[in-house]
Amino acid sequence: MVRDTGKLTNIVSLDEKGFVSIVYHGDQTRTSLTLVIERVMLIVEKLLENDKPVMVLADIRDMGVHTPAARMTGLRARTIIPFWKMAIITSRSDLYTAKISTIMTSMSGRRKEIKYFKSQLGAAKWLDKQ
Repeated sequence: MVRDTGKLTNIVSLDEKGFVSIVYHGDQTRTSLTLVIERVMLIVEKLLENDKPVMVLADIRDMGVHTPAARMTGLRARTIIPFWKMAIITSRSDLYTAKISTIMTSMSGRRKEIKYFKSQLGAAKWLDKQ
């Protein structure tokens, strides 16, 4: 993916498989990640109202620089979003972002529910397994 932080924004949606899909684009701040959490929680509420499982597919391959406040917001997201599983897709070329994300996962205490992948296919297969 080509990063153009001036035009791309983070995308949150419910995909065709029923996964809460989050695609991060560009640099991240506390504000940008707080908006992601708010959008995710709206979808989660609807899933829970309909007795559906909450499976999150987060793609951080196009994430840019993230501030310390953004990192803490990412940690908060891992603790307050009531998901069954979260699959995070990382980039082979951006080991720094992947490492920071794994540290946030460890700090959240939810290592069993969160797993990292290099491809969307592998992530989706894991989320499909009940």
